[in-house]
Amino acid sequence: MNRYWRMSGTDWNVVADSGLTNPTGLDIYEDRLLVSDYANGDIIVYDISQDPVVELGRIATGLSNEIMGLKVSPEGDIWYVCSNANELYQITVTVILVGDVNGDGLYTIMDVVLCAQYVMGLSEMDEDELYRSDVNYDGDIDVLDVLLIVDLVIN
Repeated sequence: MNRYWRMSGTDWNVVADSGLTNPTGLDIYEDRLLVSDYANGDIIVYDISQDPVVELGRIATGLSNEIMGLKVSPEGDIWYVCSNANELYQITVTVILVGDVNGDGLYTIMDVVLCAQYVMGLSEMDEDELYRSDVNYDGDIDVLDVLLIVDLVIN
């Protein structure tokens, strides 16, 4: 049996209204709001921990006039549907632990050693190791990154 409820004393607010042409779906994952836009096929990601919300970026799906809705899985993967092709898509999220230079999922003294050796010119790093080593996101791997990794290991 269906029931209808009357509500009073509620507030509603416009959360985001710029840069949206034809929003067709949304989901919330932790402190992120994801909105799909039918017109351009973008998935717009907002930080809802701030007031007002802040647009963090867009994922271009290339599906203009096709994307109909989205859902974020408990693991953070993004699922969305294409109405014209009758297809379901999945964007798999890969979590990168910045400061975990060797990629073993832990902050250890080995991460400090690997980064320090690179800074001193004693070893090379592959692209993934370089990305995980740039702890302060300045585009350079230097002694400050080594110190930040030391701090991650200690704490």
